[in-house]
Amino acid sequence: MRRIALAAIAALIAGPACAGVWDGNYSGRLVQQGQNAMACAKEAPVQMNVSGDTLTYHHFSNATFTAKVGANGSFGDQQLNQFGGARSATMQTLSGSIAQGGVITATVTSQYCNYALNLRRQQ
Repeated sequence: MRRIALAAIAALIAGPACAGVWDGNYSGRLVQQGQNAMACAKEAPVQMNVSGDTLTYHHFSNATFTAKVGANGSFGDQQLNQFGGARSATMQTLSGSIAQGGVITATVTSQYCNYALNLRRQQ
């Protein structure tokens, strides 16, 4: 019984105190890649947040990506983007990785707009 109580106390102490290896706020820029629709942004500042094993990215307030980050730093997600005026929503794909040292390299691709994203963890 005493071992169970000690294990439970250790788990409570260690759980919240253990931050994920990739945790933090990241900021950087996205840059248009290839041929895109005229309405696509050419370049813009971007931010991502990683908490635990979950990366969150709001793409121009039109799509919110929530991706699981693997032990090797890789992530990916697909979401409908609501932008487009008269166009219907289009599927966008986010894929990338986080490198040791806190650098995110990613792409966001869709039928209309394609971007390369580079971000660095903020101190």
